[in-house]
Amino acid sequence: MTSERTPVVSDSAPIASPNASALPAPTQEPAGAERNGGPLLRRRPCFRLWLGLCLVLFALCGCGGIEHFDGGGIPIGGGGASRLYGVVVDAENAFIPVPNATIMVSPVTPNNFKPLQAVTDSNGNFNFSNVSVPAATEQIRVSVMPLAGSGRLPQNLTFSLLQNQAADLVVSLPSDTFDQTKPAAVSVTTSLEVHKGDSVALQARLLDAAGAPLPALPSLLFDGNIGTIGSDGNFHSTADGTGSIVALWDAAGRQLQADGQVVVNETAPQLPPPPPNLVSSGKKATPR
Repeated sequence: MTSERTPVVSDSAPIASPNASALPAPTQEPAGAERNGGPLLRRRPCFRLWLGLCLVLFALCGCGGIEHFDGGGIPIGGGGASRLYGVVVDAENAFIPVPNATIMVSPVTPNNFKPLQAVTDSNGNFNFSNVSVPAATEQIRVSVMPLAGSGRLPQNLTFSLLQNQAADLVVSLPSDTFDQTKPAAVSVTTSLEVHKGDSVALQARLLDAAGAPLPALPSLLFDGNIGTIGSDGNFHSTADGTGSIVALWDAAGRQLQADGQVVVNETAPQLPPPPPNLVSSGKKATPR
């Protein structure tokens, strides 16, 4: 006679039913696990969100605090972002673009925004779509460095931009044989009224000490959403309003500047289109 033996069951092992699937036994959390970030992270999504925000803030702050964050184009102090675009050309013939020139846009006041950099394309064009303008009185510095061996001199220009506006900049680079001791002043049309849709030639000149024009065109800045300015010195109006025109020249560290104003409205008399002439020294630029 065979004796039946009662199986010994361990207290720590689960008893599997013949019809139950073989699932692992649940593990018991040690005391204090919720306080150490285990089930708490799984049970409370708001805690995970809070932890994620803390990590982001820590990454932004670094060691110096969040007030030192100056990411590219992000205004500090609630300013507005502006667009600065244009072309770099030869100062003695504006129909000759200057490709591969490096352009650096930086704040005159440190830490207002991170410096921006671009290289002109084959047509001399550049575009900064998000230039931080912290305040109307703040100035920016645009440094243009031609490619080594190009036979041209750099220009460093300082000016203000309107907040949340688009500005056109034509940068004129002189040749390395140009005498930078001769420029004494620049001039530009001081007041101009234009019919909407018309184009007019701006009178911009680089002058010597006697007031005689030099054979070079100063850089031109147009600020305002009412038109554009071309490398030939022609202003093309597109909308009613008022904008500013500025002639600039970096004479070996001495900035020469003259300011003017352009008003576009429907009541201004219509003008014939201007000839494609470069108004600087009085000579006609030859297209190439």
